[in-house]
Amino acid sequence: MNNNIGTGALFPIKLEKNSKGETGWYPQVEDPKLIEENLRAILLYEVGFRFRQEDFGNRLTQCLEEPNTLALNYMIQRFVIEALSRYEDRITLNNITTVRGDYKLSINIEYHLISTNTDSSVLINYNLN
Repeated sequence: MNNNIGTGALFPIKLEKNSKGETGWYPQVEDPKLIEENLRAILLYEVGFRFRQEDFGNRLTQCLEEPNTLALNYMIQRFVIEALSRYEDRITLNNITTVRGDYKLSINIEYHLISTNTDSSVLINYNLN
């Protein structure tokens, strides 16, 4: 059954043995970790910084030095929804929680993986200093 997750690399790249006993790097197939890593990439790249994909990423850096208010929390959530809905159609978002401390912004994203009908989450931390 094809779960429509895809094939790709997980980082850091690890050398493993295949079914023939050969050691090498082998792409992951239909592994939900591929989606988690894609979510991390989307939220860690600023728009304009990815070569030849200038619109890839998010606008969260616009929020990092703003006062910690409810309006800022709303902006962060909107920027996350905007970025993820543009680049990750294999999930539906369930909840986005943000916690902002003195020098840290934590974003917890709860999502539903459509192809496997499972729920998962990913935590992204930004150090502000």
